[in-house]
This record gives sequence, structure tokens and C-alpha cells, in this order.
Amino acid sequence: MNNIRFHFLDVQDGDCTLIEFPTGRIGLVDIHTNHKYGTKTIEYIKRILNGKSIFRFILTHPHQDHLHGINDLSDAGIIIENFWNINHEYKPKVPINDKEKKEWEYYKPHWNFYEKVDRKLIFSKENCECNYLNEDKIKILSPSIELDKQAKEMEDKSQAVHRNNYVFYITHGKFMAIFCGDADTVTLNYIKDNYADEIKQTILLKAPHHGTEAHWNEDFVKLCNPLISILSQGDERTKDSAEDKYIKATKKDVGNTKKNGVIVIDGIDDGNYNVVSFGKYDEVLKFLGK
Repeated sequence: MNNIRFHFLDVQDGDCTLIEFPTGRIGLVDIHTNHKYGTKTIEYIKRILNGKSIFRFILTHPHQDHLHGINDLSDAGIIIENFWNINHEYKPKVPINDKEKKEWEYYKPHWNFYEKVDRKLIFSKENCECNYLNEDKIKILSPSIELDKQAKEMEDKSQAVHRNNYVFYITHGKFMAIFCGDADTVTLNYIKDNYADEIKQTILLKAPHHGTEAHWNEDFVKLCNPLISILSQGDERTKDSAEDKYIKATKKDVGNTKKNGVIVIDGIDDGNYNVVSFGKYDEVLKFLGK
């Protein structure tokens, strides 16, 4: 494949992106199967992998909507070669009522699997010398020593993982895609202040915090000025959607997995992009010949 291909999966209110690099490696950014399409999400990933392993799994931060499903990948026989993690002290809250206890029992196998992963790689902008990163043209913007320090000092450990959450960009020729995870406003301002000249080259923006109002940062979005922004939303996230703000701020295209389903985009080395397909899981797989 000469282009870089992104599969933004419809995982309702979670996040999950499969990336096919020109090197032939395949990456997965976050996973979420706690929704009505959960089994289709795993099947889609298997069909695209076609027997390959996931070379790198990037967990932007360890919240349930970005991690639930890690055990499903293992159960499906999908191998993860490299697992990215962040420094954190977060633990899921102790369930109190019956609803929370039921949810925890459903989620517990995934959290336990995560805790037992033998070798988690922890990168930062100061510690990211790796040939594989260079070959796949990945640059880490967050976490940094400063953001890690801030996160460690925060009392709310659930919010702290938004402070040193992974933010990175991938280039392919003149094409650039930025992934923000659930980076909070402070982190987005840090990136804006330290990488302004670089992020001005953005073609595709994976919107922070699912493209909701929660971490909307107009200055950051306007500086990136992407040709297309991707929002990952379900029934709950759409109640707090900032889609209209992305459209107004960029005056460019916006894709939303709630409305468009699975979205497949090719990044082209001349700085353009091509929407390859979008729709329901089965429809997109059929179009792709998978």
C-alpha cells in the first residue's frame, strides 16, 4: 500500500482506530467493544489484519471507553507485539450500586488483562528514539516530563490521565494526521504553544475527547486547521457534541462515526486525503473486498 489508511471504527461512545502503515505494519489506537457492535468490531479488525498481528497498540489513556475490548482481542487470537502505556496511578472506581457492580463484572476481565500485560512501553516526547517510530513517521507530542509531573500532582487520578494522555502525529509525505485521545485543554494548549509550526500542517484531526464540548479548544483547532476532523460519538456523546463548532472553526469536512458509521480514509503523500468508504461494518468490509 502506497498510502496510509485509517479505519475509524464505529464503537459508539468509545474510541478505536486501525491504521495500515505504508511499511506494512498495522497499529491500533484504543479499543472499545462495550456496545451493540462489539463483536462486529473484533471481526472487522480480524478481517483487516488477515492473519497479521497488531504491531503496536497505543492506549492513549486507561479509561474504559478506550480499553474495554483488550481481552476480546486476545480471545480472538489477535497478537499485540508492542503495547503503549502511560505513567499513571489511575484505578477504576469501586462499584457501589447494583448497576455499577454489574458493569464492573463485565469490564473486570479487560482491566485484569491490561494489568497483567508483561511489557508495557512508556514513551514521552523526550524518550521516543525508536527506529520503528521513525520508519512509520510517528512523532509523540504528549506525554512530556512536564505533563507527567502535572498529572502526578493532580488529586483526581481519573482526570490526570487526560493530562499526560498520548498525543501524536503521523506523516506520510505532505500528509499529517494528529491523534489527540482525550487530551485536556491544558495539554492541548501545551502542544499549541510548543509545536505551533508543526501542527499547522495538519490534514486530518482525530478530535480530542470524541469531539465533544468537554475538551473543546477553539485556538488549537483553528491552528491545526485540518481539511477533515473525525469525531467518534454514540448516543451519549452526541448530547454534548461540538460538531457544529468544528465545522464553524475549520470550514472544512467533519466525519462523525455516529452519523457515518465506520469511516475509512487514505492519507495521500501529496497532502490530500481520500474517503475510501463509510457505513455499516458489513458494508465497508464488502466494499474493501474483505
